[in-house]
Amino acid sequence: MATFELYRRSTIGICLTKTLDEMVSSGILGPEVAIQVLIHFDKVPFDLL
Repeated sequence: MATFELYRRSTIGICLTKTLDEMVSSGILGPEVAIQVLIHFDKVPFDLL
């Protein structure tokens, strides 16, 4: 399991993914923006070290 998967499977990661999915489905965000948010989310824990 890759390290980023641990964060995506955390409570905040799951909530973020669900929220982004809802925003894309409703047209608030484009899928490209949602992907960029997830990429940034994956990097944040490593930036804090």
